[in-house]
Amino acid sequence: MRARVRLRKFVATLLHDLSPEAALVGLSANQDGTGCLVRIAIPGVMIGKSLQLRRGLIDDARTNPKARASLRAILRAALRIVRGHRTISDSLRLPGQPASLSSCRVCARPVPLDEQVVFEAAGLRPVRCLRPGP
Repeated sequence: MRARVRLRKFVATLLHDLSPEAALVGLSANQDGTGCLVRIAIPGVMIGKSLQLRRGLIDDARTNPKARASLRAILRAALRIVRGHRTISDSLRLPGQPASLSSCRVCARPVPLDEQVVFEAAGLRPVRCLRPGP
């Protein structure tokens, strides 16, 4: 338990050094215990980024400068992806309207970014859309 807390603090510190706005949302071991699922987020992004990392990489990064540089590079790349999500979200936002993916192919209403959708051959529609597609 203490080892996991130390790993969490270590990864959170590396992440904060790369970007003060970034937050470590989760760090958990995978089922076989050889890896960790790391989840990061930044403000303004509804969907964070999850990474599957080898547990050994995180352990080694605490004492090995090369492993630390590798982990920092991986976290930096993940942050770029999350920032890209934020940029896309911001570009979809119209003044005075919430951000949306596009319009429902059935009822033509905007589909908010946090809405669950059904992907169909003709396009997407929100799960809540009461009218079924053709």
